[in-house]
Amino acid sequence: MQVKHATPSKGRSTRHVRLQRIERAVDRYLADCYRKRSAARVKELAIYLRVSRPYLSRAVRDVSELALRAFMRRKQAIYAEALLRFTHLPVHEIASRSAFGDVKTFYRAFMEHYGTRPGAYRKGLPNTHGSKSGRTVSSTSRLRKDGKTS
Repeated sequence: MQVKHATPSKGRSTRHVRLQRIERAVDRYLADCYRKRSAARVKELAIYLRVSRPYLSRAVRDVSELALRAFMRRKQAIYAEALLRFTHLPVHEIASRSAFGDVKTFYRAFMEHYGTRPGAYRKGLPNTHGSKSGRTVSSTSRLRKDGKTS
């Protein structure tokens, strides 16, 4: 007996293509916000893409089943998580570099996505900054040759 593999319907593949296009557009907008260190706003995204805000919101919900703001915040939280993981930047600086308007908005979005505060998340990470001692070294302390901090 031969098994036939299901092929995606045309509607589903079109939906996937639309989602990819929207993701690329949102990524470009957010990259611009990260570079400028300006807050990402749904209204500004619509202007950036030269479409109406209701049209953009509907398009995102149709393909991702998320509200536009949640779609953007998720991407920003993922970017912020990478900064927490691979830099020693303070949380308030990460909030700014992640295009959140303020630290409160950053905390709320991060808590919603990761279930913990950014500082607690960072403390729970394994050492990702290259130290072989298994602990991170703050910018004010120094690692001596014997591996102890001074």
